[in-house]
Amino acid sequence: MHIIATLLAGMASLTEAADYIKTCKELHLTTYEAPLRLSALCYDNLRWLMCTELDLNMCYVNHNHILRPLLNGGFEASCHDCKLTGTVMGCDCGGGWTEVDTTLKKGFKE
Repeated sequence: MHIIATLLAGMASLTEAADYIKTCKELHLTTYEAPLRLSALCYDNLRWLMCTELDLNMCYVNHNHILRPLLNGGFEASCHDCKLTGTVMGCDCGGGWTEVDTTLKKGFKE
């Protein structure tokens, strides 16, 4: 069983979470088993390097073939062939290729 630690662990707010790229490296999508996860090596508050994963279905929705931040969005049910370039995730969500910046700089809706 996988113990999933989120990229948000140890961070006080979503504003700080937007800067995860400053404390994480080796970002990639873990696609070999569901759910699709953003995986990285991240430093915690004590500067220990940890393997971390975030279930992206908890963060994004396919809204009319466009990926958007939404709590418990479940985008993976209708999107496939996802790729990560830097912090930008792109997927085919039924209407062609769509991309979203995983740093949540544009906000997060509940």
